Amino acid sequence: MRTIPKDKNIDSSLTLLRDGYEFIQKKRQKLWSDIFRTRLMLKETICMSGKEAAEVFYDTEKFQRKDAAPKRVQKTLFLQKGVQTLNNSAYRQ
Repeated sequence: MRTIPKDKNIDSSLTLLRDGYEFIQKKRQKLWSDIFRTRLMLKETICMSGKEAAEVFYDTEKFQRKDAAPKRVQKTLFLQKGVQTLNNSAYRQ
Protein backbone atom coordinates (compact mmCIF):
# COMPACT_ATOMS: atom_id res chain seq x y z
CA MET A 1 0.00 0.00 0.00
CA ARG A 2 1.31 3.40 -1.00
CA THR A 3 1.83 6.11 1.63
CA ILE A 4 0.18 9.44 0.83
CA PRO A 5 2.74 12.28 1.04
CA LYS A 6 2.00 15.01 3.61
CA ASP A 7 2.50 18.73 3.21
CA LYS A 8 4.80 19.87 6.03
CA ASN A 9 2.98 23.18 6.63
CA ILE A 10 0.83 23.40 9.77
CA ASP A 11 -1.98 24.84 7.62
CA SER A 12 -2.07 25.70 3.90
CA SER A 13 -5.16 27.93 3.85
CA LEU A 14 -3.20 31.12 3.11
CA THR A 15 -1.25 29.35 0.37
CA LEU A 16 -4.54 28.20 -1.16
CA LEU A 17 -5.85 31.78 -1.10
CA ARG A 18 -2.63 33.03 -2.70
CA ASP A 19 -2.32 30.33 -5.37
CA GLY A 20 -6.00 29.74 -6.13
CA TYR A 21 -6.54 27.08 -8.79
CA GLU A 22 -2.78 26.47 -9.04
CA PHE A 23 -2.56 25.36 -5.37
CA ILE A 24 -2.96 21.62 -6.01
CA GLN A 25 -0.73 21.64 -9.09
CA LYS A 26 2.09 23.42 -7.26
CA LYS A 27 1.89 21.11 -4.21
CA ARG A 28 1.76 18.02 -6.47
CA GLN A 29 4.93 19.13 -8.21
CA LYS A 30 6.68 19.89 -4.93
CA LEU A 31 5.69 16.52 -3.40
CA TRP A 32 6.13 14.50 -6.64
CA SER A 33 2.70 12.93 -6.25
CA ASP A 34 -0.82 13.07 -7.75
CA ILE A 35 -2.23 12.79 -4.21
CA PHE A 36 -1.19 14.46 -0.96
CA ARG A 37 -2.44 15.32 2.53
CA THR A 38 -2.54 18.87 3.83
CA ARG A 39 -4.48 20.96 6.33
CA LEU A 40 -6.98 23.60 5.22
CA MET A 41 -8.65 25.69 7.89
CA LEU A 42 -6.95 23.31 10.35
CA LYS A 43 -8.80 20.27 8.96
CA GLU A 44 -6.94 17.38 7.37
CA THR A 45 -7.64 17.40 3.64
CA ILE A 46 -6.66 15.06 0.84
CA CYS A 47 -6.00 16.64 -2.53
CA MET A 48 -5.68 14.56 -5.67
CA SER A 49 -5.43 15.08 -9.39
CA GLY A 50 -5.11 13.10 -12.58
CA LYS A 51 -7.07 10.45 -14.45
CA GLU A 52 -7.31 8.00 -11.53
CA ALA A 53 -8.50 10.77 -9.20
CA ALA A 54 -11.21 11.78 -11.67
CA GLU A 55 -12.38 8.17 -11.92
CA VAL A 56 -12.67 7.97 -8.12
CA PHE A 57 -14.43 11.33 -7.90
CA TYR A 58 -17.03 10.45 -10.53
CA ASP A 59 -17.77 7.00 -9.02
CA THR A 60 -21.32 7.43 -7.70
CA GLU A 61 -20.76 4.55 -5.25
CA LYS A 62 -18.08 6.61 -3.49
CA PHE A 63 -19.45 10.17 -3.68
CA GLN A 64 -22.88 11.68 -3.22
CA ARG A 65 -23.47 15.14 -4.61
CA LYS A 66 -27.01 15.71 -3.35
CA ASP A 67 -26.92 17.81 -0.17
CA ALA A 68 -23.08 17.78 -0.16
CA ALA A 69 -22.77 21.56 -0.56
CA PRO A 70 -24.30 23.96 1.97
CA LYS A 71 -27.43 25.79 0.77
CA ARG A 72 -25.63 29.16 0.74
CA VAL A 73 -23.04 27.75 -1.70
CA GLN A 74 -25.77 26.21 -3.86
CA LYS A 75 -27.58 29.55 -4.02
CA THR A 76 -24.51 31.59 -4.92
CA LEU A 77 -22.20 29.34 -6.95
CA PHE A 78 -24.00 26.23 -8.19
CA LEU A 79 -27.64 27.29 -8.27
CA GLN A 80 -29.92 25.05 -6.27
CA LYS A 81 -30.59 22.65 -9.14
CA GLY A 82 -27.09 22.82 -10.66
CA VAL A 83 -25.32 19.74 -12.03
CA GLN A 84 -23.04 19.69 -8.98
CA THR A 85 -26.01 18.76 -6.79
CA LEU A 86 -27.35 15.87 -8.90
CA ASN A 87 -26.73 12.14 -8.41
CA ASN A 88 -26.69 9.02 -10.58
CA SER A 89 -28.48 9.17 -13.97
CA ALA A 90 -29.51 12.82 -13.53
CA TYR A 91 -25.84 13.75 -13.04
CA ARG A 92 -24.64 11.67 -16.00
CA GLN A 93 -27.11 13.37 -18.38
